[in-house]
Amino acid sequence: MALSRPSLVLAVSMSLFIVVFTPGGLYARFDVVPRFAIVFLSTAVFIGWAYLFLPRTFAFALEKRWPVVLLHSLLFIPPSLPFVALSIEPPFDWTTFAWYMGATCAVIFLTCAIGGLLFQSLVLPRTAFSLTSEELWTFGSKAKDDTAPSLPRDVVRLEAENQYTRVVTRTGSDLLPMTLGKAEDCIAPGVGLRVHRSHWVACAEIKTVGYKDGNPRLTLRSGETVPVSRKKFDEIRHIADRNAAH
Repeated sequence: MALSRPSLVLAVSMSLFIVVFTPGGLYARFDVVPRFAIVFLSTAVFIGWAYLFLPRTFAFALEKRWPVVLLHSLLFIPPSLPFVALSIEPPFDWTTFAWYMGATCAVIFLTCAIGGLLFQSLVLPRTAFSLTSEELWTFGSKAKDDTAPSLPRDVVRLEAENQYTRVVTRTGSDLLPMTLGKAEDCIAPGVGLRVHRSHWVACAEIKTVGYKDGNPRLTLRSGETVPVSRKKFDEIRHIADRNAAH
């Protein structure tokens, strides 16, 4: 899974900052150019690692009632191992590696703890995430009510966002703590269909379907466009023709 452009820009920016403003550290024995290459690679690896595994880690932590911040920290230890080993001057020494790894783990845990505090105080109150402070920090937190949130009647489309679903209506949108599959189960059969692995749309809202840049897409009555699976193209075209006839 490729990194997004903002992630790559962030990796480059962080690498330049580290190389320019912290010329020492674990990679002090390298010249500037190879040091930048190593730091950039490590930053890109960490961002990609988080992109791939953080949503699953959060879901696992909530299911097992383990602290999210702790699992978040542990997640970054495996990719740090080769970069810590690379920092040791030959010949390789296990004692030095253990000291460096301990320091690296301390930085990881401290960074994740600070990030958890910032997330809890600044981000969480402004989002629809149903996380509590106990779920972030403690073991055996009280299980959340598994009752699925009710969906509005005028749902236009649903879009998967990791373990959450973006619910779009004619008047706005909301992010609900449920998977796309569970959100579909809350809607009566026949009202809409899954047009793509990450998208569901109401049949009555489909206006046209066609190709853009070689990829099938449908247009809703609101003017929004949604990607379409090639396997669903003919079925959606039939629905669009039926809507146009009425």
